[in-house]
Amino acid sequence: MRRLDACEVAFLCTATGRCVRVRLPELRGHRIVGFTDGLLILLNKGTTAVRVLHPFTRVAVDLPPIAPILDYMVKDQLSRAWVKGTHVS
Repeated sequence: MRRLDACEVAFLCTATGRCVRVRLPELRGHRIVGFTDGLLILLNKGTTAVRVLHPFTRVAVDLPPIAPILDYMVKDQLSRAWVKGTHVS
């Protein structure tokens, strides 16, 4: 487990069984929320912006915040549930 804002991640090399620690200042202020194809999926703790980071090249792609999308989805679901409820009576 990574200490809060430690900015360091350990990777396991499956070929050798060795553990490699990589210092990543890019992690500051972010939470790791997933991994895919060797990339880290990060969530900015303050803005909910999503970042995809390659831990060895340090190339990052910033995506829009997810809070507005989630807010829209919740409102849409509530709206649909309300409409369904009014048609049932």
